[in-house]
Amino acid sequence: MMTAENYFAFMEAVSKQICDPMMPIRMGTAEELKTFSPPIFAAYCSRNGKNCIERLAQYKRLIGPLIFLTTGQADVYTLEIVALGSSQRIPAFPIELEFVFIVHLLRSASKVPISPLSVCFKDAILNEAMTKFFGCTPER
Repeated sequence: MMTAENYFAFMEAVSKQICDPMMPIRMGTAEELKTFSPPIFAAYCSRNGKNCIERLAQYKRLIGPLIFLTTGQADVYTLEIVALGSSQRIPAFPIELEFVFIVHLLRSASKVPISPLSVCFKDAILNEAMTKFFGCTPER
């Protein structure tokens, strides 16, 4: 067991060891992720993308110290990731990994090449691999 602060410190330490800009994409798109975790498998089996994200939001606390805040309108669905029970700033690496994972999960489950309308991070990501993966340039 780790506290939220320990988890974020661990993820920050991991990110400092990574020099390959493709690593968050490789980690977030690993096929094994959706089969070994019941909450992720439940999200994968959802009837649509909105339901998938809502299931992830509901069960995310079982997986890690993050909360998914969702809002939706007719054609736009927004997901914000915040720390669970902590006002601590979340390092960029776990947020990158989460967004890559969610987009990959939606693409895998729907068999549709879904691209977000926009992706925004608190820290700037100047990474061509992320732009190519998302299909849009991540904004700060």
